[in-house]
Amino acid sequence: MGRKDCYGFLDKVFPAGAGGMREVPPLCRECAERLECLKAALSTGEGIELRARAAERSGEKGIMGKL
Repeated sequence: MGRKDCYGFLDKVFPAGAGGMREVPPLCRECAERLECLKAALSTGEGIELRARAAERSGEKGIMGKL
């Protein structure tokens, strides 16, 4: 069995929904490869950029933002 066409593509497996928040599509919740797929998507250039932006935002509200 081969991988699905969506495997590892951030905008397909973790797309931005209403209001810009990213969410896992219902079909991905049923997929046996969902964890590996999301890890692959987050390791791409786009995924690394997404994680960097999330880390920057979390610093504003966390302990680093108070320093």
